[in-house]
Amino acid sequence: LPSYPISVSVILNRITCAGSSLALSFVSRTQTIAVPSTFYFDKLSGLQSSFYVRSTVTGCFNLTISSAGTDVYIAAYHQLYVQNIRTPPKTPILSGATFSADGTKLTISFDSDINSRGLPSSDFNCSLAFRFVGSSFARCVWITNSSISVYSIQASLKLLPNDSVVLHPNVFQASCVPSFDCSTFSFVPRTSVFVSIPNDAISPTVVISAPTFISACDDIYLDARASLGSGGRYWSSVDWTVRNIDDNSFNTSIQQFLNSKTYTADVTALVPRRFFSPSTRYEITLFLRNFLGRQSVSSIRVNVLSANEYIPKVRIHGMFSSDSLSYIALVTFPSCSVYTPSVTSMLPLRFTWKIFQGLTFIPSLKSQSNDPRKFQMSLASLPASLMSYTIQVKVDILTESNVNMITTSDSVTIDILHPTITAIIAGATYRKVRSTDFLTLDGSKSFVNINSSSLLNYYWTCTLLSPEFGSPCDQFVYKRGSVITYPPNSFQSSKLYLITLTVSDSEGNTGTASCRIDFVDYSIPFVSIDSFSSRYISGSNIVLTARIHNNKKNCSAIWSSMNMPTLKQRSLDSISSTPLNRWLSSDISVFQLSLSSVDFVPGPVYTFRLSVSYLLSLTKFGYQDISFVINGPPYGGSLIISPLSGQALLTTFSFDTKNWVDSYSDYPIYFAYYYYVYNRTQSYTVRSMSTFPSTFSVLGQGLRTLGYKVMCVCVVADRYGAENQVNQSVVVTALSGFLSTEMFVNNLMSSALLQHDSTTASVVIASALAFMNGADCSSTSAAYCTKLNREVCSLYGGLCGPCLIGYVGIDGPSNIPCQRAGSLIKIVGNSCQTSKNSPACLTGFCNNGTCADVLKSCPNNCSAAGVCSYFDSNGAAVDSCYVTESFCKASCVCHSNFYGIDCSIAGRNSFQKWLTFRNSSCVNYLKVLQLQDILSSDDIAIQAVIIADL
Repeated sequence: LPSYPISVSVILNRITCAGSSLALSFVSRTQTIAVPSTFYFDKLSGLQSSFYVRSTVTGCFNLTISSAGTDVYIAAYHQLYVQNIRTPPKTPILSGATFSADGTKLTISFDSDINSRGLPSSDFNCSLAFRFVGSSFARCVWITNSSISVYSIQASLKLLPNDSVVLHPNVFQASCVPSFDCSTFSFVPRTSVFVSIPNDAISPTVVISAPTFISACDDIYLDARASLGSGGRYWSSVDWTVRNIDDNSFNTSIQQFLNSKTYTADVTALVPRRFFSPSTRYEITLFLRNFLGRQSVSSIRVNVLSANEYIPKVRIHGMFSSDSLSYIALVTFPSCSVYTPSVTSMLPLRFTWKIFQGLTFIPSLKSQSNDPRKFQMSLASLPASLMSYTIQVKVDILTESNVNMITTSDSVTIDILHPTITAIIAGATYRKVRSTDFLTLDGSKSFVNINSSSLLNYYWTCTLLSPEFGSPCDQFVYKRGSVITYPPNSFQSSKLYLITLTVSDSEGNTGTASCRIDFVDYSIPFVSIDSFSSRYISGSNIVLTARIHNNKKNCSAIWSSMNMPTLKQRSLDSISSTPLNRWLSSDISVFQLSLSSVDFVPGPVYTFRLSVSYLLSLTKFGYQDISFVINGPPYGGSLIISPLSGQALLTTFSFDTKNWVDSYSDYPIYFAYYYYVYNRTQSYTVRSMSTFPSTFSVLGQGLRTLGYKVMCVCVVADRYGAENQVNQSVVVTALSGFLSTEMFVNNLMSSALLQHDSTTASVVIASALAFMNGADCSSTSAAYCTKLNREVCSLYGGLCGPCLIGYVGIDGPSNIPCQRAGSLIKIVGNSCQTSKNSPACLTGFCNNGTCADVLKSCPNNCSAAGVCSYFDSNGAAVDSCYVTESFCKASCVCHSNFYGIDCSIAGRNSFQKWLTFRNSSCVNYLKVLQLQDILSSDDIAIQAVIIADL
């Protein structure tokens, strides 16, 4: 920001156009000028302004923008071409192909507006117009009338800097202009350009994760997967150096080992213990270069303890977003520890979190998480002056009846970004309103990205856009305040104004927002726009709401799109779920436009206009423009699970995901893991959202009827909440026998609760419930249930599950076929075919030409150890219960010494153990709930699934 007021001047000088041999004739500077040619800025005025070029001659010009004042700024230069409006436009030239700053997409530019012949008007396969590496698997999206953005269909683009992009001939012409036969315009010839690197290409952010202290018998795991700036590709260069701090020598054996590995976009390495010497300190440095040629470096220090020292390792993993901190501490023991794994898993852990500013401990800042292993805090809780801080976790491990104690710790230092102010003017960005109405402008939704104790200041300014571009606004009163109101006739009609809000704080941070307002002198309805988002997540619903005040006169309101070429070859009418036109007569009417974001491609700015006018003067109308962008989710990633098969509760599965691509502005990317057996809505959490891409966990068993297959899901989200997911199935067989399962569950649960591991405890509970609730479905195959259009048998032996999505029929578990939704289904009493198994009947039973009811079934026919009986909603016995009756049920009444919902548990002792197992699971889950944090509706849904299974 300028410390003192400065002036900025714009000067144009004529030059010889490229490729022209004509000598320049004298041109007076007054014949080609910028309007306005001088601007004045200070720290409160904002740093943006506009001008236009007015000329009486055609040709090429060099534009120079320079400043004068106490502060010194580098001058800016730009070349432009001025064309006579009475001559047809020149044939556009393919001017360049440049990577975006983050390298995830490519922008192909022309020197002037273009029009395509025969191409889709929104997005299209790039091979239809261009040839480059991977063009057949790339999507081209119109960004402006002279630029096209290139995205990969599969993963990241395969193009490299200096690769060629070739334009096919006979594809593009100059954009059509009035008074010309545009079909006669020449096509842009076959042209090629080389792909260039932008000046603002991102540099890598190198992040290395490794323990600060390791035992002499430990391997060291180096993890740089949290590094950013690869553009979703492999690093073009990965180079390690390792220095012995004590004697300042380089350890060439470790360097050679690390640099001999082949790395992808994920840099990890396990360095064997044989390379390290006890009682030695090492500095490990990682150098990364991305495909854009940018490079960065970072270092960490690792201390190897003496041969007789054993210390557990604790590592902090987590995320630091724009509004919160979320970290978790993970503890592991060295392989040479005097404590065996069976012992360490039962050692109580005590976690203590602290925040420091420099070396000063701040006791008032505490974790807001219920889970002692986690540190969670809203950035709004931090003092405004605290811009850099250290989070430390200390773990006390109690041993030998809590007498002796091992202590280990880890810390992470976070630098809070400089406060950024986002200025927001509520309502439309472009408005046409009556000059005799009140004008209210609301900037109260403006905000700063982090907590700040300083008050925000609001300053409103005005610039004339038409007819005298850049001139000061006549009679405009410069105001302060978050909400301002101008009385009628404060602005002149037939003029277009640019009103700018500058929001600042006491620390000199500013943000600006503008809206264009066109004032007219005729009568039009008054329109106000409800709050809307400037960014919608792909797949979400978009509802734009306007309130129209028409003074009880009949008026017309019409929604339209201002940039239909960027829609997917569809008219606005075909993608809107609400009418586009309405005739209104009431005093105040609400008129909405409802759209689905799936009809839009991420990237371009979409603008929609609401036009209003009275019926007696339809040619005199007002309007409000609303603009937004679509935020696409990360894409291109994969899920790797190892091993692909194992036993419930015994096998530890590792989860890892990599190669996700997203715009750099959408970072950080978060990862969460879930698994389910047969129904996605009944998922269990493996790990909640974190920036760390990997984890490990035991899993619950699959269903025998599905070959014990379990579906694992990785959900990936960007900072705005746009989500994608990738799946991988694994086979998880059941433990053999009740006693072994009970033993493993109890041991794992005790360990998880002692170490405050609510995630593992939840997985163990889910595994136990899958075992306890698992039904004997050996007589009901998955293929049989699929033929009935039902889910597989799971909870009730011998019975298939509910109807599949898109099918209707008898609710709940049943072996009666379900019919496709919308088909003709006959109820009890309707006529039917003589076949006893007529699918046209809801009950699946046709008796003598009439649909008849059938009795409800019991699981596995009570295993021949009980009687299928019927009960009403109060539990009283009744003679019958048919499948069409909702207020009764069929249940097994077991013979003596048999128990369970299907009478399959033989012996009272077995049943008592089963009951004790279920009760202990219920008590343990209550303890787990006290450790868990509810962060989303998904967390509540998953808890509800487990509680229902209990």
